[in-house]
Amino acid sequence: MKKILVTGTSRGLGETLVQQLSTSGHEVYGTTRNMYDFLEPTATSRCFKDYRDCDVLLNNAGICYPYSEHNVPAFEETMQVNFHAPVDLSIRFTAHWISQGIRGTIINVLSRVANKGSINAPHYACSKAALASFTNSWGARYAESINVFGIAPSWIDTDIMSANMVDEEAEIASIPLKRVLTTQELVPYFQFLISDKAAYMTGQILDVNGASYFH
Repeated sequence: MKKILVTGTSRGLGETLVQQLSTSGHEVYGTTRNMYDFLEPTATSRCFKDYRDCDVLLNNAGICYPYSEHNVPAFEETMQVNFHAPVDLSIRFTAHWISQGIRGTIINVLSRVANKGSINAPHYACSKAALASFTNSWGARYAESINVFGIAPSWIDTDIMSANMVDEEAEIASIPLKRVLTTQELVPYFQFLISDKAAYMTGQILDVNGASYFH
């Protein structure tokens, strides 16, 4: 049994992860923006202090809203929540686990656009690309001490998709499977990476995109 911290659990994938991982026998804790607003400077330190006993960190919290050239803070806020916050949490948990001799696991929720890019959400794509690079680098640097993974899905059927998908028909047509992901479909990938069976994959990113993008 693992003690798992999942960020961003008020809805969507995070909510599903808490529900499904709990039924698998794990002790799961979920955080929401009302508990820790990662736009606030002290949020990550408070979050770590409250859940430092966990041995799995799932960095799921993220924001994505339509981009506009007139909304300069969009880049800064998106990078803060989607990149700086999970990196800060990862650094804190890594140092703690190493000091305690715990082989913890970090899983970062990424996106297909980390490699593909995005015309409509360049701020979101940049934040996920930075987090993907961190995932690879952190996994390599601490391969002997912890496990670090990423999961990069395509469109997931959540409110973020509803708010940001510009042309649903065209987007779905571009996916060879001709449909978007459900949150439930992603859970088994997390379960595998949390298990001890995935240790030799540390530093890797799983692409779950319906054959819609290769790199």
